Amino acid sequence: MATSLDGKIIGDYLKVERAADFADQYEKIHGRYGCKVWMCGRIMMEEHFTFGNKLDLKHEDIPHIPRTDYVANKDAKSYAVAVDPSGKLGWTENSGCTVE
Repeated sequence: MATSLDGKIIGDYLKVERAADFADQYEKIHGRYGCKVWMCGRIMMEEHFTFGNKLDLKHEDIPHIPRTDYVANKDAKSYAVAVDPSGKLGWTENSGCTVE
């Protein structure tokens, strides 16, 4: 993980010229291990995937979602795991997305 001195993983510090070398090294190591999975916390996912969308879960007509195992597409190029223990991410659909 690439973090700033204050522990944040988002911000302008990744845009400075000297950060490019660190980003290149990170990607080389990631590629060497053959990783297909990456993980982000809620704030990073909120900024780049749910774009700050908030869910309104106060309606009574929300259908029950059974607790079942989720098996991802085994042929996917990569996987993203969102760490969101409080369920705050405002997903607008439950399908995969492509990230370049």
